[in-house]
Amino acid sequence: LKMELLLACGQRDKALRTFETCRSVLRKEFGVDVSAETRALWQSLLSSTEPSSDLHTANGAIAGQRSGRPSIVVADIVNLTGQRGDDFFAKGLVHDITTALSEVADYIVLSALEKNGEEPRAPAGLRARYTLKGSIQRSGDELRVNIQLVDAADGRNVWAQKFDDHSENALAFQDRIAQSVVLAVSLELQLTNWKVRDKSPPGPPEVRRLVNEALMKYFEMTRDSLLVSKGLAEKALLLAPDNVRAKRTLSIATTMGVAFGALPFAQEHIDRAIELAEDSVRAVPDDEIARCILSFAYECDGRIDEAIVQCQHAISLNPSYPSGHGDISMLFALRGQVSEA
Repeated sequence: LKMELLLACGQRDKALRTFETCRSVLRKEFGVDVSAETRALWQSLLSSTEPSSDLHTANGAIAGQRSGRPSIVVADIVNLTGQRGDDFFAKGLVHDITTALSEVADYIVLSALEKNGEEPRAPAGLRARYTLKGSIQRSGDELRVNIQLVDAADGRNVWAQKFDDHSENALAFQDRIAQSVVLAVSLELQLTNWKVRDKSPPGPPEVRRLVNEALMKYFEMTRDSLLVSKGLAEKALLLAPDNVRAKRTLSIATTMGVAFGALPFAQEHIDRAIELAEDSVRAVPDDEIARCILSFAYECDGRIDEAIVQCQHAISLNPSYPSGHGDISMLFALRGQVSEA
């Protein structure tokens, strides 16, 4: 039932984590496996995709509203270089980003329409929840691309990043930007949906890209993807040993890797995950994400009381954070406090 509720709330990763915890407890405490119905639900989660949404929304309603999928309009990239040749780069970048986002089933991507310098807008009868826009600048052979994701409801900047490269590497540069945009937008919109603002500094562009890619692999929640996630997070941490996001990601990829059986249940893995998460909390004490990651590391070490304290702290920092409530419910259940759960 909890897996079904989490899935209904769009928390597929939590539903998968619940299955692994349930299976582990049943095997350890009772020597039995999960029911056939629970296993069937787990298998459907591993291969599930969200159903398509009807785009023909009347009266200017937000596209994707009924399905819960965010809609994004990709606006033209403004060429500020003064060179007409860079118009081709800008248009190509718009097409690459649009294509990359369209390949992600989690979004509805609308083409922007611009007229006489007006603000980009979606086709008639549709409104996009988010607008992705940007600009290009040049200094000699160096190109700088600035990209922003804006919430159309209140004009708030949800995410922004700048990219620098040489103009002779135009196609590779476009590919790198498109990939980074998809990863970053996916994560930022998930955090926005959870009413979470990541308080930890993102770090340099390459570290940010590696961490985002690691998190996307983590959310796939398979043994192979968790190992890939761990490897990417380790690379990010090598580049920036003090980066909190890299530490958090490596911690959760390690503990979840142990829970899924991708890594052996060795104390060294758990100790490393705890160390990374504790470092993250010390660096950014008001980071509810780090608190929940530390809680899960403590849970894997059997330190349930300490895990509960971290979840409670996370909830006090952000009462709307669903991971905090879901995790503490599971922890209370493990401690036998059914009413609290």
